[in-house]
Amino acid sequence: MEIGDIIETPEETAPSKRKRSKRAASNGNGSSRDAHPVLRAELETLLEGLKDLRDGDFEFRLPTSTDPLIAEIYAAFNGIAERNERLSSEVIRVSTTIGRSAATVPGARVRATTRVER
Repeated sequence: MEIGDIIETPEETAPSKRKRSKRAASNGNGSSRDAHPVLRAELETLLEGLKDLRDGDFEFRLPTSTDPLIAEIYAAFNGIAERNERLSSEVIRVSTTIGRSAATVPGARVRATTRVER
């Protein structure tokens, strides 16, 4: 799939030349839900990953794609997820270490926890 397959040129979107099928016009926003099923499926996969990342699931990874642009987007997402996973583990490790160290200081009132809110 080429980028030109997805993006309309100004000539295609001009009001006098705009042609929409009944199916495309029926959902109210001028786009057909199944106009580009391959792209739609890949975007749904990306959305699933973004929701998992938002919810704190840093172990989720997107699959590879045969489309170079989608593959690059998925790789960037996976890199972000991997970095967040490492940072989350490091925060847990450091907070545990600090909690243990503070417990040895007379009068210190630091509560250690390994639970991270996500």
